[in-house]
Amino acid sequence: MPRQVGPTVNCGGVWNRNSPGVPHLQSYLLATDAVGLGVLRASGNVLHCLDDKHETILTSEMGASTAVLQAGYNIDSLMIRYQVGGTAAGGAVCGAAGLGHEACTYKVQG
Repeated sequence: MPRQVGPTVNCGGVWNRNSPGVPHLQSYLLATDAVGLGVLRASGNVLHCLDDKHETILTSEMGASTAVLQAGYNIDSLMIRYQVGGTAAGGAVCGAAGLGHEACTYKVQG
């Protein structure tokens, strides 16, 4: 069950920060439950305002999905095209199904 859901899953990084591409939900709309909110609060760096848009993407947007995944929970997309179902913290295969770095598909290990 996903603990964080957003409009699309993106595997790109922050273009002007040379950040690595990591699977993350685009943050203009996010939904989570009490467990997911607890994970975000515990991370210590996602739920605060930053002055720079690109730093916000790197720290808050990418950081939120990373925190949820590292806690062993799932993320998923509201848009069917980007749904990754069965998302797990390991075994990411970005760019599957020919969607480039705009989408990310996870395959559950095991």
